[in-house]
Amino acid sequence: MATSTLKDIKIMGEGTYPGGTYKKVRINGQGKINGNLECNKIKIFGDSRFNGDVKVQEFSLFGAGHVKESLDGSTFEIFGSLDVGKKVTGDVCSVRGSLSSVDAIEMDKLTVNGGLRSEGLLNVGELTMKLGHFTSRVKEIGGEKITIKGKRVNLFGKQQELVADSIEGDRIYLEFTTAKVVRGNKITLGRGCNIDHLEYRQQFKAHKTSSVGNVSRI
Repeated sequence: MATSTLKDIKIMGEGTYPGGTYKKVRINGQGKINGNLECNKIKIFGDSRFNGDVKVQEFSLFGAGHVKESLDGSTFEIFGSLDVGKKVTGDVCSVRGSLSSVDAIEMDKLTVNGGLRSEGLLNVGELTMKLGHFTSRVKEIGGEKITIKGKRVNLFGKQQELVADSIEGDRIYLEFTTAKVVRGNKITLGRGCNIDHLEYRQQFKAHKTSSVGNVSRI
């Protein structure tokens, strides 16, 4: 992309633009992009909707965002909620709020403080998650280092959890996780886990409040 000749999109208040190739997209308020979008940087303060595929280098969201098709980028900062209709791919993603995808999520590094939902495979190099907001549901998780921790709650609060069909990785630490299968090299179960079947290679430890139906060393 020859960025020097590309135009910017700036929406102040409310506006709708067609898709295309741009340098920067900035939304302050409510913005809608109709069609596929390719650009270097997207920054959103408010509500946004992208009716197509989005390809971007840097994506920052402070508010609520919805991508109808796929989202492909390098770095993502999400302060709020982002819903994606298809696949999400990128290098590094930080979430304070929630990230949802109907399809797979692929990241080198994903950090979540809040909620996560994916109906496909969550494929990550490193996943660090602090549970909150709602019950997180991911069909499958695969990665090298996976860390899931619960938040401290008050007397009236409810501890949120992660629910998954399968979790597989090299080094795994889980809290408040319900899963059918967990496989890994070194696995530690902290508080509040319910695992149907667990397979480990080198090391396995479990907190007294966690339960495992079947454990096998492979």
